[in-house]
Amino acid sequence: PVGRAKTFCGAYNLADNTFRGVDTQVEAMPVNGPQAVADRLPENERKLFVEETELALEACRPDQYTTIFRKELAWRCKQVLVELTELFAKVPKDGKSLAGSEQTDFKSGDKGSVALTGLLWAACDSVIELTSQGAATFFVKQVEEWRDTLKDVMEELKGWGDEEPVEDDNAAGKDDYDADSGHEMGAQDMIDDMMEASSIPKSDPDKIRPRLEFALKRLRLVTLLYQAVVKRRVKKLPALPVSEENAGVPARLEKAMAVLKVLPDHFGDLACAFYELQPEEIDELMDTCFQEVLGVSELLGQGWDGGSDEFTEWNTKFRAEIQKD
Repeated sequence: PVGRAKTFCGAYNLADNTFRGVDTQVEAMPVNGPQAVADRLPENERKLFVEETELALEACRPDQYTTIFRKELAWRCKQVLVELTELFAKVPKDGKSLAGSEQTDFKSGDKGSVALTGLLWAACDSVIELTSQGAATFFVKQVEEWRDTLKDVMEELKGWGDEEPVEDDNAAGKDDYDADSGHEMGAQDMIDDMMEASSIPKSDPDKIRPRLEFALKRLRLVTLLYQAVVKRRVKKLPALPVSEENAGVPARLEKAMAVLKVLPDHFGDLACAFYELQPEEIDELMDTCFQEVLGVSELLGQGWDGGSDEFTEWNTKFRAEIQKD
């Protein structure tokens, strides 16, 4: 089939149309029996579906669509194969059709053929949605999800910082012996104690609070960066695969998305360092996080065509704020 569709979306449309052409027969297999269906499902159509699907997967190359997009496609395609395998497993090996109860019943977690067909179609629709919406819409959703995670980290940190400061003699936590009760702490008590986030001591000898205020101010700026990237960069992403004049776009997009994806986890690690009142670790993680932020903001500073725009001007001010002492 090589040459009949030169793009991923075009190739997948061929595979989709082929599958749509035989789907009613596949769905009917557990009901009507495999032999009756096979008689109406020629071998050349089955081979065509496999060939077109392979072509679609081959056409979705990482250097044209990014690794992130290809992995998402692979995961959704895997779900189609998983659900298809489960549906085929319901086909009676004796060549007969399923009884009515076996088509609809749920026994000990086992799904009937009707339910399995629904799951298969949901998996197919998920793949079709990805291909029809395009890369820009996919990445908009991804960046917005990552931004929401960052906002959650920021709100949790802010809430933790708003807690009442603790007296210095309680800030260090408890040891294995509880002086108040005169008894050794049990295993569950020790686990509960470890899971509790320590509040900032009143005297704040390690200057945790100034560090927290510094981090929260810049974390808010980072959430604004994500919002600006969605509006000024991702929504204006050229259609993939790009033309020769925009050949560098996929690689640039790949690098930017890789950083935007991991930043919420890195800021989550920073939050944990705050909860554990570890000043040295806080400083190291803040330096790492904000260097990554500066790197991705520089990477996306210019438009996809290499020119300057509104985001370029905003980004210059953003970088200056991030780098302030």
